[in-house]
Amino acid sequence: VLDLSQKSIENNIKYKFTTLQMMGYVAADKNGEVSEKQKAPSSRWKKVEIRKNGELLLNPDTNDDVVYMDEYVNYIISKLGDSTTATGIQGYSLDNEPALWNNTHSLAHSSSVKMNELISKSIELAKVVKDADANADVLGPALYGIPAYASLDNEENKNEGDDENWSRIKSDNGYDWFIDYYLDEMKKASDEYGSRLLDYMDIHYYSEACDVPSKLLQASRTLYDSSFKENSWINSKYQNILPILPKLQESIDKYFPGTKIAISEYNFRKSGNTIYEGIAEVQYLIAFAKNNVGLATYWGSYSPYIYSAINMFTDCAEFGEIGENIINSETEDNAKVCTLATQNNNEDKLDIILTNNDMEKTAQINVSIENSQKKYKK
Repeated sequence: VLDLSQKSIENNIKYKFTTLQMMGYVAADKNGEVSEKQKAPSSRWKKVEIRKNGELLLNPDTNDDVVYMDEYVNYIISKLGDSTTATGIQGYSLDNEPALWNNTHSLAHSSSVKMNELISKSIELAKVVKDADANADVLGPALYGIPAYASLDNEENKNEGDDENWSRIKSDNGYDWFIDYYLDEMKKASDEYGSRLLDYMDIHYYSEACDVPSKLLQASRTLYDSSFKENSWINSKYQNILPILPKLQESIDKYFPGTKIAISEYNFRKSGNTIYEGIAEVQYLIAFAKNNVGLATYWGSYSPYIYSAINMFTDCAEFGEIGENIINSETEDNAKVCTLATQNNNEDKLDIILTNNDMEKTAQINVSIENSQKKYKK
């Protein structure tokens, strides 16, 4: 986190966020591979506790058996300043992809995460952040993909105890997906705490329908276009929660208004270095911009086309950054052309981004500007 702060200052990056741990255990030594017999809890692990309930040290005691998250947050603020400073951390993520803990970290968290476990830990860790830095953002729960959005990957497990029976919880409360439950519980906890405990509803998104360029150039439509039916298992099993971004905003408006949307990991599962990746990246950024995504971070291998697309939106040397105000813009067919129009305050310039989604044919574009009070010079 100290390195993150330094590199961000060097590159004029103003917003930084880092991950806090809720999974429950960290490695206790450097003594090589941990065997199945040594899975947590065992001597190969130290516990992670959210609160210390004691003096927060800047040089943690390495001889005890616990790592404390409130001590870590306090260390960060003591070293870097709080979220209002240039060096400080502006956001804290409540761990990462909890529905996969028993897969990605099977020796540390061998069983599937329980809904109550995730929500109760999220509330307590969010309080730790807000107690230490009231202006810092809390991002959670960093769900890995659509099965986690829907049910925390727990849809088929109907033999759990009553407090973990998703079918019952869903039915009793009128929830459509796990995201409703999470937002509702974070809102209730925030009301009790006296201020907001969740600033960004955070998900990860990796497209399932982009194995060939023709699919790649349509993949972003699952995020926003109700008329689109992608050719994958997502469409057949989760049609009731598609398209994702309008559904997410609907849940936020119902259960925790004012929460922003974060997509802290995304890409389209396409490796290589092709112009199609660049066009797809533009399409994703258009979808984010037009559907209230407040924060998005690309996760994947380096591709000049992808980074050129990102730079077009954020740091274009020839034209400058795109406008800060999004203007309503539509095309006749999202399958053929995607568009975004933006404008800066007090400027007689309208920025229009268009993508031709056909791999073979040129697209004839007729632009109509309606109901405008300005006469654009560019």
